[in-house]
Amino acid sequence: MDAASTLAVGDVLVEGTRISAVGTATAARLAALPGGRADATVDAGGCFVLPGFVQAHLHLCQTLFRGRAEHTDLLRWLREAIWPFEAAHDVTGTCHDASGLSYANRQTAAGMVRLLWVADSQPWAGTLRMSLPDGGQGTLKGRLANVRVRAKSGTLDNVSALTGWVWSDAADTWIEFSLLTSGMDEYKAKTLEDQVVHVLAAKAHDPTP
Repeated sequence: MDAASTLAVGDVLVEGTRISAVGTATAARLAALPGGRADATVDAGGCFVLPGFVQAHLHLCQTLFRGRAEHTDLLRWLREAIWPFEAAHDVTGTCHDASGLSYANRQTAAGMVRLLWVADSQPWAGTLRMSLPDGGQGTLKGRLANVRVRAKSGTLDNVSALTGWVWSDAADTWIEFSLLTSGMDEYKAKTLEDQVVHVLAAKAHDPTP
């Protein structure tokens, strides 16, 4: 599937544990193999071929901890890898509601923006930003597809949040933002969030503190 969500029909060649060719490139690569043929062929006609997603869901605070104990189940991953690693890096907190957004959360939208300001001064800022969903992708599927944005959403019953960066043509830079709504149904909240992001993209100026 490409960026326009076009599904392609074709072949996938796997050598060892790596995908070595896809689509029209498969024939030439296959011809270069000993005997010009694969050891085994799997007919996947009428099926989708997808990469193996391993722990594809991560919350913002866990983004920098990718690749640690990915072979384990969720609870073991948290107990043996993520929580100890966070503690070793002075990250403290209490888990509520098993969600990236919690009813017990007392963090403010302004506090999240200040956190992104601090992150922007770090050498890994670009890596963190690019790890967040783009418009129309991941948790932003069906949203902000025509906006240059990198952000993470969060939802609970009648609570919605969206935090990240949006590119401002007027400021010629990334703009940090954080939106949090309560007491509004999810559809109305997300519509409002998207409208604000559109305004920021079109009119915001550099907010560097």
